[in-house]
Amino acid sequence: MSCDLVFDLVPHRLLDYHRTHDPTFTALYFEPNKSEGGGGSSSSYKDDKDPKQFVGVDTNNSRIVYVASSADLDEEFSLRMSLLWKFPCIDIHTNLQDAHLYIFKRWVIDLIVQRKAISSVREHLVPLLIKCQYQKKLLDSEGINKCEYSIRILLNNFILRVIHPTEIW
Repeated sequence: MSCDLVFDLVPHRLLDYHRTHDPTFTALYFEPNKSEGGGGSSSSYKDDKDPKQFVGVDTNNSRIVYVASSADLDEEFSLRMSLLWKFPCIDIHTNLQDAHLYIFKRWVIDLIVQRKAISSVREHLVPLLIKCQYQKKLLDSEGINKCEYSIRILLNNFILRVIHPTEIW
C-alpha cells in the first residue's frame, strides 16, 4: 500500500471481498476527480506530462487482463492474439489510476521472495501475473507452475477483479 493513500473505503470490506471471490490478487483502481472544487486547474490529480495508463478489463467477469503505460508502448497500441482468444470482450480504460493497494495470495508473496528481479509490484509483478492468465509458456519459463498449486488450479483461480465502489462501500 502506498503511504499516501487516503480513501473512505472500509478496509475490512475490501478484505472480505477478496476472501469471498478468492482471486490471485485484488487491486484497487480509482477514477481521479477532474476538480475537487478547490482552486487551480481542471486537471487536479495528474499532470499532463505523466504517461497514460491503459487498463484492460474482461467485461464478462471483471478480470484485469491488460495493464500498460503509454511510456512503455510504441506508437501503436496492440494486443496479443492469445489474449483476445481467451478474453474476447475487453474494455480498455484510460481513466483509471492505480491506488497501489494490493491483496495477494500467499503463493504470490512466496514468488516475490524467490524472484529477486521483482523489484516493483506495479511494474514487474502485476504485469507478470496478468500475462500468466493467457500465456502458458510464461508460466513454465517463470516457474510459476512449481508453486504449491497445480497449473490447472492456478489458471482457474487467476481472477484479478475490478471492484466497483458500490460493491464494497
